Amino acid sequence: MWKNGQMKARRRVYDAVVEDHPGPDPDPTLEPVGHARRAATGTVGAAGCHEQAGRSVRTGAETVRRWLEVLSGFYFGFLVRPWFRNVSRSLRKEPKWFLRDWSGVRGNGAKAETFVACHLLKAVEGWTDLGLGAFQLCYLRDKAGREVDFVVVRDGAPWFLVEVKNQETTIAPSLSYFQEQIGAPFAFQVVLEADYVEADCFARPGTPKVVPAKPFLSQLF
Repeated sequence: MWKNGQMKARRRVYDAVVEDHPGPDPDPTLEPVGHARRAATGTVGAAGCHEQAGRSVRTGAETVRRWLEVLSGFYFGFLVRPWFRNVSRSLRKEPKWFLRDWSGVRGNGAKAETFVACHLLKAVEGWTDLGLGAFQLCYLRDKAGREVDFVVVRDGAPWFLVEVKNQETTIAPSLSYFQEQIGAPFAFQVVLEADYVEADCFARPGTPKVVPAKPFLSQLF
């Protein structure tokens, strides 16, 4: 159980860092973390979020990494790490940062990616909690700049890839490239503004397919 003093201290951290309301007697030691919160908000969905946020507030990537751990502990956001097994010349140490409240993200592309990321994270955590397996949410990127927004891993093996688009229905080349490399049975280009269709997105494994966001997300959990 939290003691009264611990609860008050935790509340002060939450107000200052997450809600950005430091109160009448702000704690100056929390000010840098508030800066990191604002900087991290501007790096949503970008690989290398530690370095980008660090440059924004003129501090080291390791310090930002610790700050983001604090923000993650308050469920302000979450990190998605690269999947590199069987990926040629893959990135290994550059996570992407996402806010749990996607509605506050600026930019249509970043907002769409965050929206889908939140749904995928909820599904991954739910499946794991139900004992259906050990699930991870990762992303794919190599040193040539090819990237797929997300890969869901089940029991240590890639299960399906997800590339998020607002309107684009032409299959992204990186989706086919990475599916062939890592051997995932499913690969989806999820289009947010596409009309709903009655279809089972997971009926047949195979090459990448374009799916509207509504049926795809509704079938996750």
